[in-house]
Amino acid sequence: MSSSSPSPSPAPSSPPASPSCSSVSAASRCSSSTVFAPDLSPHFNDPFLSDFQLSLTSPEGAEFARFHVHGIVLAGQSGYFKSLLQNWMASGSQALSLTVTEEELPAAKAMLVAAYANSVPKDADPHQLLATMVLADRYQLRVCVEACRSQLLGLEPKALGWGTVLALLRLPAGLRESEAFAAVTERAHERVLDVFGNLDEAWTSRSSRAAWLSLPCEAVERL
Repeated sequence: MSSSSPSPSPAPSSPPASPSCSSVSAASRCSSSTVFAPDLSPHFNDPFLSDFQLSLTSPEGAEFARFHVHGIVLAGQSGYFKSLLQNWMASGSQALSLTVTEEELPAAKAMLVAAYANSVPKDADPHQLLATMVLADRYQLRVCVEACRSQLLGLEPKALGWGTVLALLRLPAGLRESEAFAAVTERAHERVLDVFGNLDEAWTSRSSRAAWLSLPCEAVERL
């Protein structure tokens, strides 16, 4: 009886490229059913049973922060992290990195905590929620995306600051129209209608005129 020699282990491949926000909608791959998951946030950045260290680095390579993370938590939620961890495990390295800008740093930290907590703080600032949701969509952390989405949808349109409204309306079209973001973007349009429903009256205010001039053309056309 002949026996074949075992196939050689494949060489570790390079880490997956960060998916584009305009082409990835993590929440669109979520089940519509509610998933009750434990709060693992006390274990975030805890070296006990941690198998990787994750660095948040600038595009220039400067390290902003480093955290102890657990592969099972991140890979269990995200195809991106699953591929990333598989590549690093094959290479024997325990150091991972995500490239973020300094402006994205608070959202990146919030995203990682939310991945462990399976929720976001109930008092989270709407603008921060949106920034976290966009970053979580980029890295396919679907639980975080859905948590941010649900909380934003639970707010009245008037609770959205004008900066958050503009940020939503200025998202790339592919992201804005995705299943994850479409309903949230609609809240931004509702806020615009609330402010400019009576355009003659709104135009008497200098601040309202400035807000009007800051709107994207698409938002103006919908009024």
